[in-house]
Amino acid sequence: MNEQEAQDNARRTGLAVEWAAKELPKGYQINVCVEHESAWVELIGPGGTVDFDTSHEGLGYEITDAARAAIAHATGDNYDPYP
Repeated sequence: MNEQEAQDNARRTGLAVEWAAKELPKGYQINVCVEHESAWVELIGPGGTVDFDTSHEGLGYEITDAARAAIAHATGDNYDPYP
């Protein structure tokens, strides 16, 4: 990944975090986990861990997918991350 790609990725992730913070339903939480050479997102709802589909194209996309899944889960809608 070159410097420009890294900056674009960081910006995308920052925007996703800001959007999720505004849109995430009450009682839901998104955790960003990082370890050596790996990172992933977990979605926790009022009843515990919520599984969700994601493209795994980067943390920004995973955060957005998790927030959309939380909204769908909270409202009882079917969740399709790629409509």
